[in-house]
Amino acid sequence: MFDMKSFLYTFFLYNIVAVPQLNFYFIDEVSIHNQFDEIGLRYNCLRFASNFEHRSSTRDIASFCLSESSAKFSIENDNDDLIQKIDFHDLKKQNIKSEDLYVWSIPIDIIEQYQSYLESNNSSLTKQFVYNCTLPRFGPMCQYEFYYFHENYTTLYEIIYGYYRSYPNDENGLSCYIHLNCHRGYSPACLDWTEICDGKVDCLDGNSDEEHCWQLELNECTQNEYQCTIGQCIPNEFVEDNLINPDCLDRSDEKYSDYDIYGSYYVPEPVFGWQDARCKTTFLTSSCELRRPFHLINTMFSVNDNSVSDECWFAFKRYFMFPNPQEYIFTIRRECPLVLYVPDVPLLLGHVYTVYRTDNKLNSQGLLLPYLCSNKSFHDGSLELVSDILLNNTVCFASPQLQNIEQSDISDSTSGFINIINKIFSQIRNFNRIINFPSNRCNTSNLYQCMNSSRCIAFHRLIDDISDCPYNDDENISEDTSPELFERLKDKYYYCYYGKKYIPKTFISDEKCDCGYDGDLCEDEDKYENFTQRTISFQILCDNFEKLYPITIDEEDHTDETECEQWECDNIYTHCDGFWNCWDGRDELDCDISSTLFNCSFNTRICVTLDTFQLRCLSIDKLNDDHVDCLGGTDEPKRCPGLYEHLGRFYCMNTHPAICISPLDLCDGVKNCPSGDDERFCRPNRSISDSICQENYRVLGSDVEKFFCEGLKTHRKIERRYFRINDFNQSSDDEPDEKEVINTITLDDDDPIPLLDEPRCHHGLDLRVWLNQLSDSSTSTCLCPPGYYGNQCQYQNQRLSLSIRFHVRTESWQIPFAILVLLIDDTNQRMIHSYEQFTYLSLRDCRIKFNLHLFYAQRPKDINRNYSIHIDIYEKFSLAHRGSFLYPVKFPFLPVHRLAFIVDIPLISDHKKSTCSAHQCKYGKCMKYFNSKETFCQCDQGWSGEFCHIQHHCNCSSNSLCVGILSDKRSICICPKNQFGSRCYLRNRICEDFPCENNASCIPNDDFMGSNRQKYFCICPKGFSGNHCEIGDSQLDIIFDNDMELSHSVFIHFIRILPFDETIEEIPKTSPQRSTTLQTVSQATNSIRIYWSQPFHLTFIETLDKIYYLIIVQPIYSPSTKIKQKIDSSHRCPSISELVNETFAQLHSLRRMKSYHVICQKYSPHLLCFHDDRHLCLCYDFQGKRLGNCFDFDHNKTFDCSGQSACENDGQCFQDSPECPKRFICACHLCFYGNRCQFSTSEFGLSLDAILAYHIIVDLDLIHQTTIVKISFLFTILFVVLGMTNGILSLITFKSKRVCDVGCGIYLFGSSLTTVLTMFMFGLKYFVYLSTQMSTLSNETFLEVQCYLLDFLLRICLNMDQWLNACVAIERVTTVIQGARFNKKESKRLAKKIPIILLILIICTSIHDPIYRRLSEEENENDNKKRIWCIVSYSSKLQIYNRVVNTFHFFAPFLINFISSIILIIKKSHRKARLYGNRYDRQTLWKQLREHQHLLIAPVVLFLLALPRLILSYLSKCMNSTRDSWLFLCGYFMSFIPPMITFLIFVLPSKFYRKEYQKSIRKYQNFIQRRFH
Repeated sequence: MFDMKSFLYTFFLYNIVAVPQLNFYFIDEVSIHNQFDEIGLRYNCLRFASNFEHRSSTRDIASFCLSESSAKFSIENDNDDLIQKIDFHDLKKQNIKSEDLYVWSIPIDIIEQYQSYLESNNSSLTKQFVYNCTLPRFGPMCQYEFYYFHENYTTLYEIIYGYYRSYPNDENGLSCYIHLNCHRGYSPACLDWTEICDGKVDCLDGNSDEEHCWQLELNECTQNEYQCTIGQCIPNEFVEDNLINPDCLDRSDEKYSDYDIYGSYYVPEPVFGWQDARCKTTFLTSSCELRRPFHLINTMFSVNDNSVSDECWFAFKRYFMFPNPQEYIFTIRRECPLVLYVPDVPLLLGHVYTVYRTDNKLNSQGLLLPYLCSNKSFHDGSLELVSDILLNNTVCFASPQLQNIEQSDISDSTSGFINIINKIFSQIRNFNRIINFPSNRCNTSNLYQCMNSSRCIAFHRLIDDISDCPYNDDENISEDTSPELFERLKDKYYYCYYGKKYIPKTFISDEKCDCGYDGDLCEDEDKYENFTQRTISFQILCDNFEKLYPITIDEEDHTDETECEQWECDNIYTHCDGFWNCWDGRDELDCDISSTLFNCSFNTRICVTLDTFQLRCLSIDKLNDDHVDCLGGTDEPKRCPGLYEHLGRFYCMNTHPAICISPLDLCDGVKNCPSGDDERFCRPNRSISDSICQENYRVLGSDVEKFFCEGLKTHRKIERRYFRINDFNQSSDDEPDEKEVINTITLDDDDPIPLLDEPRCHHGLDLRVWLNQLSDSSTSTCLCPPGYYGNQCQYQNQRLSLSIRFHVRTESWQIPFAILVLLIDDTNQRMIHSYEQFTYLSLRDCRIKFNLHLFYAQRPKDINRNYSIHIDIYEKFSLAHRGSFLYPVKFPFLPVHRLAFIVDIPLISDHKKSTCSAHQCKYGKCMKYFNSKETFCQCDQGWSGEFCHIQHHCNCSSNSLCVGILSDKRSICICPKNQFGSRCYLRNRICEDFPCENNASCIPNDDFMGSNRQKYFCICPKGFSGNHCEIGDSQLDIIFDNDMELSHSVFIHFIRILPFDETIEEIPKTSPQRSTTLQTVSQATNSIRIYWSQPFHLTFIETLDKIYYLIIVQPIYSPSTKIKQKIDSSHRCPSISELVNETFAQLHSLRRMKSYHVICQKYSPHLLCFHDDRHLCLCYDFQGKRLGNCFDFDHNKTFDCSGQSACENDGQCFQDSPECPKRFICACHLCFYGNRCQFSTSEFGLSLDAILAYHIIVDLDLIHQTTIVKISFLFTILFVVLGMTNGILSLITFKSKRVCDVGCGIYLFGSSLTTVLTMFMFGLKYFVYLSTQMSTLSNETFLEVQCYLLDFLLRICLNMDQWLNACVAIERVTTVIQGARFNKKESKRLAKKIPIILLILIICTSIHDPIYRRLSEEENENDNKKRIWCIVSYSSKLQIYNRVVNTFHFFAPFLINFISSIILIIKKSHRKARLYGNRYDRQTLWKQLREHQHLLIAPVVLFLLALPRLILSYLSKCMNSTRDSWLFLCGYFMSFIPPMITFLIFVLPSKFYRKEYQKSIRKYQNFIQRRFH
């Protein structure tokens, strides 16, 4: 009976002890087990990330799968008492979760079945058993066991690493590619996949291995791609980026691509770059298997002619395979026939035999060279015909003359005579044209026809250091002989600076001096010397050691040591460097113990007298005067110069030429100077056997001896120095980032004891399969890596190997994506052959290349089908589809196809662009690929096929996304965050314990990553960093003086000093290191706040106008500090042109820089910094002087978001790093603002959003807001009170029945209502806007309503008010004109209809406003707080329409008002003149104008007050400063004055309305009195 306690105890141990998890994937095999090898799909797989040591640059996703069907093994159940097992029912009863079984190494499929049982309570699964395995046993029934295992292994990767370390994977004989009919020779010789399309025929029965390869020559790449030698295209940024993982099949993208690469960077287990790469083509093979050539040689010599003795055959075999083949020639001549084939199969090109005549004369290297015999042509006629050898109807020729044979070629410990055959092969291979190449294609622009040959090669093969043409003309293209061709290939050449000529770039570092020597310097070989002599460095100027190659300036040669008169020789770089850089040696004062031995004044130096040998002080006037005053010539250091190193600096007196000896030769009992002055000052009778200057004897020396030992010790002049500042100190927190090194194999004891004598699996892992443990019955099987299959992994798999890097816009760098990579075909079923799925997070994986394999559903693949790689990208959190990409698989004849590409993950907003309108998708929707014009049907769940017409059953978990089905009916599921498994039933609970600090987001790593160090990743909020976000970033608060004129955004440059070992002769890394970010200056506080996680020592600010300010100088970096700095104009770093005259500013930088110390002294102490066209310079105090200190600074460096701007309105996008940016910001053009320049300050009409946008400070009460906010608040209250008072008083007046008896009264009553509504909306808009910006509201519905309606209603109310006023004017004119004929009833009837008509007109002409409004969410750069804006964006045509509408609604009412008033006055004047019989003249008109001036004043006043609103609509000027904000705010408030003065304009000037107002007031007074008394 099963012991539940034992089970729970075992389970507990699995949870508290780190043990490898061996969870099989895909244990549900297809039913046709006898054809297992023909099925391309892989089952019973262990997934993990291989090549773990290089995971910082690549992520190799590998699956090791069983090579045989598990049904082949008859597992007996007699061992149930030995292995614990429990059914699903008991597991559920014990409250065991499916995630708990995962750590118990249960197969994933079984765990997901159990989770399905828990969710559905499916009774049919109740008796499904789970076996409790004890490592190293694993599998569905614990039937598998690793032969090689150690109890201290903690990951699957360590098991595999350890296995391959003990059993090298190339010792088991040949692995074969069997999907091409090819006779390779005697068994077991077979074709290797690398021998297909390697430029030579390997099949002895035809050319099938090269039949279709000519197509590769015609392949063309785009401008941003690199073309491999084989013809494959890869992105340019993949070139020379990883030696271990080349991206070209032939490894031509990496500089070192021969066998030695895997010796230098040997990784035991099969990895992506090694399995899927082709090495240098030899006459035997192109495989990277080190021992394959010897296996092939063995097969060639496995069968010999009966006429040849075994001794002869054995001698020839050793002649081929062993070093120093000359040793076997005697045996060959004695035992072998005169003429014979060796071997007796073609050795070269599939048809060329090597024939030996044993009595032939040996060549100059003592070798017996073969004749080359064939019944086909294989050369150009240059080989000598041998007529006396006729074997098997072949024609024989002498071997070509071999040049440049080294003894090492012959004595090679691994190759021997094979190297000689390779040289013969390399000379004849190019005479053979490419198989089946169409001759009519040779004239195309991307092909080159070899000289005197019919052979054509691809253009990219020219100048690649590989001879492809018979006469090597593809590598001998010069500017003189082929100028046009040279110009096309110019990027493949390097121009020799000293030699003044071009050489191919492939010649660089080839151990030959191709540029020619300049003295001892070879430019193309001595990289360090070339760098130091051609790089102008401020740090090494004028130090008395010439390092810079002369530069011709104004027809004069200048170096780092010319024109040094104004240079300060004692500076931060020369002080105490062991050399007298100053003539008086002041730069070496107080630098050693000499100053403690004898006290001398500043204008004297310590000296040992010539006669008494005592210490004294020598005046500096006697230094370097060409007269020796001190013993050893210490006052004349030029007597013993050293180019870069002071080895001997003790001058022997009166020697010509000077004899200088080392301090280690002083006082050693031997007179090394002719006059013995090296021993005169020494203490006598001292019992030491060596020089007193030896380290262990110095303490015994006298003061004079100590002076010489210390002052003359060996110093080496540094050729390169890194930029530094005063008091700089390299602290532990400030150390440069180094590559993380992890010991992947952590064993406490000895290595495990292998249970396997000899491995049986080619490249695979040997597994024991327990059939019956009681009877100790077992067998063996193999876990095969991706490149192999078969019962011993002996066959090479047809496969696609992918190398993918992702680029993501910076707005999505914190979003995890589910990446689904599918191999599909073009059939109607759109079959998915295989897939791979993983998680991508830019913050973690930015520079990672994902390497993976995909496989065809059947072996061999159907070459008549077209295959493609389909990539889907989903957001991990929401499972929203971001986009899809299609990459066709070209060249189906290739057994291993390598695709390398970069995927640009689209923005969320781009998803709408990917939809299409095709109707053939039955149960799905039409989608466009982002990298292609092709479309596809994205099927609904449960449907598949080209047109989503095939129904299938989906068994993914309910909260996952089912996106397709494999050929074996397995569902393809996209898992949400924290879910994993092939069906997404498993939950990853690693993040439920809150391992990330400071509210960081926790993202589980993919389960196959296999690391126990950290199984999750923390996305830190702003202000924190570290693996767990536990480290607070440095906080910089920079406050700008109000008088400074700044651009709205500024660059912040963080400069980090990176020390390097100045004594090592290698090109140093860039120092100092620069990191740049862009920040928007807060209008409210005139400041910026920056959080920075990286070490830094200097900080500069750069405005968009290229004005620099020095912000911070900190010699010692202190992490997690808060720095508050106020900046004014004194911090500005002026341009050099501001500090010197124009002539000096235009000097060459080498000449100009030597006066920079003088500039700092001239402007001392106010000048902190300055800059020129290539430097930023500091002024610092040193030894009582003001000196300059400069470092290289690229002023034109751009971080332009990799050409993928997320900025709107033509804003310029900047990111904080050219690689792996973590944030971006937009530099907006005038009139635009916002994180993406999405807001406009022009043509914003009646919107407060643009005026007060950044003046409102979030989470601050009103009292602490900016002045403009507080003033606007007071004015709003004032306007609302006055406006509502005006509206209410007007309503009281115009509500009277007498007033409303005519249309004019109705219009005025409507205007009063409009006034009340306007002021209500005006106040509501302001206070809603203010409250939403001061504190973030989350009610999106409310925000949308206020965004779409408030401004729109305000616009309607203002326009309505103007039109109603115009209606009043028309009504008055009509009354005057018609006089007694005026019909009050008709007027009243029209007055009730016209306002409705006007309202409809205004709404219809303004309806575009709410349509083009939207909410936009913006995150504050400083505090991560989100602000929601209401913005309106019009197209150019709509802007014109909007202006026309605004003009119409403004001018039409005004003109009606104004013209009506004039007509009214004129009519009244006429009427009065007729009434009194007066003549109508100008005087009468002026009298009427004065009498009725209120009728004219009213429309003019309304016009002037409303004018700002029209101006705002037309004004091209926009807000660029706080001053502009005040101006626009005034205009905004003025726009609301017209509706506030209705009472003043219409009631007060009119006696009738005043009376009606008084009556209404008395009426309301009486009503109130009656109500309250």
